[in-house]
Amino acid sequence: MTFFGSNLVMGTGWFRGKIEERLTLRTRLVWEVENVSWSPWGGIRVRELKATALGPEAHRIPPVMEIAEVRVLPYWSELFSGTVKVREVSVVDPRGVVPLELLMQLMRTDGREDPARVESRVIRPAPAPAAPGEDEKSESQGDDAALVEQAPDRPPSPSRKPAPAPAQKRPPIERAGRQVLKGGSLELYTFARPGQSLVLSGFRMDVPFSGGEAVGVLEAAGVSFAEAAFSGPVTVPLRWKQGVIEWPVEEYEWNGLTVQTTGAVRIRGRLVGMFELRVVGPRFGPQTVPGWESIALGLGPLEVRARMTGDLIRPVTWQGNLVAGARGAQVMHAARGESLVFDQARLVTDLRGGVLQVVDGTLASEQLSLFGNALFSVDGRVYGVG
Repeated sequence: MTFFGSNLVMGTGWFRGKIEERLTLRTRLVWEVENVSWSPWGGIRVRELKATALGPEAHRIPPVMEIAEVRVLPYWSELFSGTVKVREVSVVDPRGVVPLELLMQLMRTDGREDPARVESRVIRPAPAPAAPGEDEKSESQGDDAALVEQAPDRPPSPSRKPAPAPAQKRPPIERAGRQVLKGGSLELYTFARPGQSLVLSGFRMDVPFSGGEAVGVLEAAGVSFAEAAFSGPVTVPLRWKQGVIEWPVEEYEWNGLTVQTTGAVRIRGRLVGMFELRVVGPRFGPQTVPGWESIALGLGPLEVRARMTGDLIRPVTWQGNLVAGARGAQVMHAARGESLVFDQARLVTDLRGGVLQVVDGTLASEQLSLFGNALFSVDGRVYGVG
């Protein structure tokens, strides 16, 4: 009776509404949930989730996220004793279709925290824990030193014996938990160019989020832009250690360039992440610029370094920088057969609080040199150009 009664309650609009409210507060998107149920063998199942945008422009934006099912499998023995420990969270067939305009809106407004404070939070693995008893030992030494200074000079009483040291307690072993994502895809597009979207397809993830040190994996069948393949299958090994998922340095080749990536995400508390990218190569292109098929770009020896940090589900906290340079750059117009050649190209940008600053933009040659800097809002507004 308890099983059937609890499922009847979970199937009510009131219970679904509570879940929808919680998701909306967490993500700043409007969520709808079709069905909720549970069973001892299948865990808690939330089916047919749909998220839409908030704000005056929401009517222009179709659902930005649809999920077939989310299944939460707890450790039942601990749940019945009053402690919530999750064994596995499975997200089945998540489909994200996100306009850049929505990301820009989220980057402009949040109002809960200064983005500059995000950088100060831990984005690296936590320090190794002290050996059992070290903290107690250091604290007791400090207390004893203070007592020695304050006590009068007198011989110790022979009748008193030192108190026995308290028994050391081993920290409890944390239960292992994993998050599994199956069959996902993500599409990023803009209203200005609806046919030219960036698509990450065949997304699969299996990562730990609690317990001892463990490994995971992040996979994608491919990445495309404007319906043209940008890369083939991608596999990224992950490592879980002390509350942080680490993305070790990975190196691969792409169009003659060497690409290095690394990153880390702190799971406990807010999802604060850090990602770094480095690209080097002797030459790139000439290659058509996606979205501007009549323009081709060629670069000589080049290096690109980029870094991004912030709370993953709060774009207003995202901040980062990019430094790119090349010796020799050629811009060609395929239809006209014209080209411009520069001896040096350099770009330095900085992103903070939804504002992109072009610190240095340089194209230099003996015949023509262009120098400039600018300040842009992420919604496309220009604050200043120099």
